[in-house]
Amino acid sequence: AQIGKLKNLTELDLSENRLTTLPAQLGDLKSLTKLNLIANYRLNFEVSLRLISELNNLTHLDLAHNKLTDIPVQIGELTNLNSLDLSGNPMTTLPAQIGNLTNLIYLNSSSSNLTTLPAQIGNLKNLTHLDLGYNELTNLPVQIGDLENLTHLYLIRNQLTTLPAQIGNLNNLTHLDLSRNQLTTLPTQLGHLKSLTYLDLEFNQLTELPTQLEELNNLTELDLSGNKLSTLPVQFEKLNNLTELDLGSNPIPKAVREKIKSMVPAGCRVEF
Repeated sequence: AQIGKLKNLTELDLSENRLTTLPAQLGDLKSLTKLNLIANYRLNFEVSLRLISELNNLTHLDLAHNKLTDIPVQIGELTNLNSLDLSGNPMTTLPAQIGNLTNLIYLNSSSSNLTTLPAQIGNLKNLTHLDLGYNELTNLPVQIGDLENLTHLYLIRNQLTTLPAQIGNLNNLTHLDLSRNQLTTLPTQLGHLKSLTYLDLEFNQLTELPTQLEELNNLTELDLSGNKLSTLPVQFEKLNNLTELDLGSNPIPKAVREKIKSMVPAGCRVEF
């Protein structure tokens, strides 16, 4: 009960405990901005989030590794959150109410069992970092293209077979990790990502690439290793800022390798 007297407390770390409940007086900590509840899997989070939602100034919440199979809908009441970590929870989807968190800048829902995403994720217009790696996603909602401020998108180790054309609307994206999925084709709109500097497509099922990737003028690192590519479009010679190109574990004939080497900018490190 004494915790409620800490009126000026701004950060509270309760991670890796065996808490079964949170004290009711937690709601009195109106100055609290950061709350860490990592690995408190005995907590009833439906009740706990109702209490946490009273913390009007809370901007950072970490609920990683809590064995959550569902995220309670009360999460949508935490409208001042800038950062939310839900990673390492065995949930298959996020609640639609996640779309209420319009001040979110950072969202980590990696290493879960996500198979789908709600369309409301497109409401998170201020999001800059979105980590959905190590899940079971087979597709992305078209609303992913509404995340106009997104700079980093991580989708490593999912089951994606296609990407929506709307991914090309992410004009501020600088880092895109699509490695270790099941992609067989890429949308031509990927070429619209003019801010992109890093693109990882390793270990997919790609047999060819859209020529529109030539438009990625700021691209410096491109990983295409572990695909089924036998050549690259000649238009790739326009990627003037490329410094690293990884084509390892692709069936590229020796003669084509030499052609690719002459195509890329001088000083670009190429691996086959």
